[in-house]
Amino acid sequence: MKNKFIVLFLVCVLVLLVLIGASCWKGEEEEQILENENVNYPAKERIDQNVNISQKEQIKELEEASEEIESVNFVPYTNKAMNYTILRPDRWYWQHFTKGELAEVRPDINDYFITDPKPLPGFETDFLGQMFIEVSEKDREELAKNLDGFVVADAKVGGFDAKRYEGIINNEIAQNKKVIEYHFEKGGKTFRLVYNKINGAEKDEAIFEKMVKSFEFNK
Repeated sequence: MKNKFIVLFLVCVLVLLVLIGASCWKGEEEEQILENENVNYPAKERIDQNVNISQKEQIKELEEASEEIESVNFVPYTNKAMNYTILRPDRWYWQHFTKGELAEVRPDINDYFITDPKPLPGFETDFLGQMFIEVSEKDREELAKNLDGFVVADAKVGGFDAKRYEGIINNEIAQNKKVIEYHFEKGGKTFRLVYNKINGAEKDEAIFEKMVKSFEFNK
């Protein structure tokens, strides 16, 4: 009988030790998890903050560009020869050349509309103007070859499927010239809407994109 009590006592002691050990191990595990959270959380927080700062900077740049073009007065311009209308910046210099006027200097072009905040140099230089719309019968694939390495995306211009090209040109003629082009076809003619400027600003690009978005054919 005495031996039974001793065995029972030892069993109770063993169970108690197991419970105490399990409790201690759980406490250590929870403490370790807490320590890990304390270590990882500030790092995660810094990453989130960096992402948010980057996003805020991008949003701020877009908002500033949007605010700046709000101060630009746009007026409608209708090209009767090619039957389209756009919004162009008022008080900017602009020129329109028809096929007859281009016959001697650019026989491969049907129509040019050119605009720039500065006086236009004409055809004596490689720079026509900061923004222009060219209409020709050029092959789109051949035109695209001149933009090798540019970022290409699908787009819509005047309700027509178009390709948008964006890139930087560095050569013997120009350094760090930002170029954006939209190409599409209508009635057997190729339309090119072009932005090109050295060290172009967000505002300039926003003005060009607004002009592209406003492009429509007259009914």
